[in-house]
Amino acid sequence: PLDEAIIEATVLVGLVPNGLFVSIAIAYALAAVRMSRFGALVQQANAVESLSHVDTLCVDKTGTLTANQLELDQLLPLEGDEASARTKVGLMVASGRATNKTSEAIGEALQAHSREALAEVPFSSKRKWSAVAVPAGVSPSHPPAGTYSMGAPTFLRQYLDIGDAQWRNIQALVAHHASRGMRVLLAAYSPSTELEDEGEASVLPRDSKPYAIVVLRDLLRPEAAETLTRFRKMGVDVRVISGDDPETVATLAQQAGLDTSGGVVSGPELETMDDPHFEAAVETTTVYGRITPELKERLVGTMREQGRYVAMTGDGVNDVLSLKRSNLAIAMGSGTQAARGVADLILIDDGFSALASAIGEGQRILNGMQDILRVFLTRILTLGMLILVLMTSGFFPVDLRNASAITLFTVGIPTAMLAIWARPGPFLGESLLRTLAKFVLPAASLASIIGLLVVTGVFLIGDADFEAGLVTEEMVEESAKTSVTVFLILVGMLVVIFVEPPVKLLAVIEPLSPDWRPTWLALSLTAALGIVLLVPPFRDFFNLHPLSIRDLAIVFAGALAW
Repeated sequence: PLDEAIIEATVLVGLVPNGLFVSIAIAYALAAVRMSRFGALVQQANAVESLSHVDTLCVDKTGTLTANQLELDQLLPLEGDEASARTKVGLMVASGRATNKTSEAIGEALQAHSREALAEVPFSSKRKWSAVAVPAGVSPSHPPAGTYSMGAPTFLRQYLDIGDAQWRNIQALVAHHASRGMRVLLAAYSPSTELEDEGEASVLPRDSKPYAIVVLRDLLRPEAAETLTRFRKMGVDVRVISGDDPETVATLAQQAGLDTSGGVVSGPELETMDDPHFEAAVETTTVYGRITPELKERLVGTMREQGRYVAMTGDGVNDVLSLKRSNLAIAMGSGTQAARGVADLILIDDGFSALASAIGEGQRILNGMQDILRVFLTRILTLGMLILVLMTSGFFPVDLRNASAITLFTVGIPTAMLAIWARPGPFLGESLLRTLAKFVLPAASLASIIGLLVVTGVFLIGDADFEAGLVTEEMVEESAKTSVTVFLILVGMLVVIFVEPPVKLLAVIEPLSPDWRPTWLALSLTAALGIVLLVPPFRDFFNLHPLSIRDLAIVFAGALAW
């Protein structure tokens, strides 16, 4: 009949989870709003999902582990007295037009008169040094004219006119202070003023003489240790990639609470490795020092080739290559326009802790969506297979209002609460399809098979009563439909408990604390179902019918067997 055909067609159309797609879109939008409260601005909508997949986070030491604030710790003269060395370093910093955090910290500690620079080569993350050529001062007692340079000792070595013994002494001093977590720079001087800014091709006079070692202290972020602990609990592997001395970076990372047992490697060492050794170093190493922008891009690319989902933080033009190479580009709010332009996510206040909150929010959203998908697909597949098989015998197992009851109790209320109660946590490295299939296919297949047995049992008892004249054929069908509805709702309640068991063990991290809320929800909805079955107005609203003790026994036995 037409009216029954319309009802059955409506039930079948209702199996299509139209609301699921709206739920996903709304969940991602709300996640972006919540992340903004942490100080993370989402620029690309898919960044929310990308955050949930991150298992490797590459950060620079400066601005993440440290507060991007430097202090001059001490200045060690290599020739002459300390006052003379302080005057020369102060002159160089004061005369240079290009400034950075390093020059600002030194300039604040060493007040000096500036001179009009004849030439200047600003600091470059590839060269690792800067230089200023100045004319003679007004007084013979002032520092002489010449080229004053300062930078990473290993990168200045090729321009120094010194013997191996003196270089070994410098290396020993640098290593000592680097092991304390200090940033160590070498200051050198050449009487020549022949200096030209030729970009990365710039060179220093080859007769430069080292005259001082500048020791700077990085201030650690107070929340760095707590943030690193949060990353570890979320299963995110933090890698520190810095342009500073490897030992300095490693010491600061240890002070911040990062596990550096994976080892430390420098850029020059990596550049001498062949591909197999390079890949092996990338696989295990935690701290990378003296890394150039090009090498940083190669590191990120190698991590991706090894199957990692890499998030990269950066703030400068030199970070653009590695940001674009990563799965998820994260820029600092105080960074350059170029870095912010290619970023998927921006940390508005440069907050390292905001990144942990953002990644946790991404994991929480995807965990919640996976739970919802498991519940939705299990219901759809179970009911779909049950309808498909029973229709061959001319029996449609549920009517429209029965289907409404199943939807309300198994997906309507539970999925909303599962999304709210979802918690962050890493995944087991499987695709979403495989993860869902491993849960949905066994659960739905078994539920549909047992559902068929439940229907068969109710019909057998009903047929016996029909032959005895105790019931009509219509009453038997009504009991069968109600039994199937109650069975599917009970299975739906159990699915919620299996999707979010009270105690959940996750690989790679410590177990999550017990969460009994989904279990109590399932028990509460089961009690609500009992009330619906007992109260006639509620029962009639969902077109359910009273069940005999034998029918209820079959239904509960089927649910227990499932």
